[in-house]
Amino acid sequence: MEIYMIEVCVNYLEFLCYYILTAAFLGIGLKKNAIRLIYGVASSFAIFFLQDIIGIGESVPGFVIMMIILFVTVFLVYRESILNMLVSCVITYMITSVFGYIQLLILNQFIADIGDLVYGVIPLTAMLIDVTFMYFIYLIMRKKQLRLAVHTRKAWYFVIMVFSFAATMLINKKWHANPDTFLVSLVVYVAILIYVFSVFVEMIIAQQQEEKYRYELQMYQSYMPIVEKLIDEIREKQHGYSNTIQSIKSLAYVEKDFESLKNALLTQKDESDILEYEIDVLKLNYHLLAGFIMSKTDEAKGKHIELRTEIVNYTLESKSPEYALVEMIGILIDNALEETECGDWIGMKIYSAEGRTVCEVNNRGEILVEEFIKKAFKRGYSTKGTSLEGRGYGLFRLKNLIEKYDGTIEISNKNIANEKRIVFRIEV
Repeated sequence: MEIYMIEVCVNYLEFLCYYILTAAFLGIGLKKNAIRLIYGVASSFAIFFLQDIIGIGESVPGFVIMMIILFVTVFLVYRESILNMLVSCVITYMITSVFGYIQLLILNQFIADIGDLVYGVIPLTAMLIDVTFMYFIYLIMRKKQLRLAVHTRKAWYFVIMVFSFAATMLINKKWHANPDTFLVSLVVYVAILIYVFSVFVEMIIAQQQEEKYRYELQMYQSYMPIVEKLIDEIREKQHGYSNTIQSIKSLAYVEKDFESLKNALLTQKDESDILEYEIDVLKLNYHLLAGFIMSKTDEAKGKHIELRTEIVNYTLESKSPEYALVEMIGILIDNALEETECGDWIGMKIYSAEGRTVCEVNNRGEILVEEFIKKAFKRGYSTKGTSLEGRGYGLFRLKNLIEKYDGTIEISNKNIANEKRIVFRIEV
């Protein structure tokens, strides 16, 4: 009875290997579907019944049935794309099989005669090692934000996986039939696994490139209305300037003396003045950023907050694409707007130095304490002290973007215009 329970536990641990690695490939958190892990218990008993009670586990049909049970169980847990899950299950099987071959090689070399109980305990220990290894792979993929996405038009990837899977089964049966060919089978098996892994890496790289292009397209599409608004504003101002110049020209014919001409010119100047920062912003070589700043300036005006922008040099350079720079600066402005009260002002300074763009955004604030600096960039932390959904993720996202493009971010206190102000400075 004890041996039987160990076998069921081994089957469940094998299911956990598939559960963990499938979560890694699909980019899903382990906790999201943890309640469905109970499905694995049923599949573990079903596989145990087929393998140890009926005794068909060593036959090819029995093996196929057990793999189908395992796949269906994993599918019921995640209920994602069948194609993606099939590929992930094939890869998981091959990885766990390699571990199994290596473990069997060690057993054959160092253990000659051993009882059924030990043979039950050793696979249990081996599967625990497998689960740990799969979790390690999961952590790496989550940290690097990698996931598997096989599209129907790239189904030949899946065909390669299926043929590799079939070759694995043949090698498995060949070794059981003739243990003398174990090392040769292991070498061939590892070669197949390396090939499958290279295909998998190619899939990941292709998917990352596709997601990158899709994200860039979405960002540009989202910012296009801002650019169009900027173009409309420029046309409107150009039309206004043309009318102003015509009015100035006509003053020389209308006014009779110097004093009346001077007063008329001053009045005309007051009516046609444009804020200096608007002129500076329009001179930026990053047109998307220029339109975005103008848009944020209008947004601040709507909240009765003045956004004072200082452009030190008009030709900006950055290690990041323009849409990413816009997102980073937007997070800084949004954060300052949240912290600024009606009637107050926000300062922003933009310039380039040594091939990077530097942006400094400041708003009125208290003296920084070490606790705030440590927590400011953590996920979910909000200076407002609320737990509203969506709060506290801007600075966390900013930190990730800065790290992605090898930039720096600093928080400091400065006295600006005789006020204590908090300054966020990014260089990217």
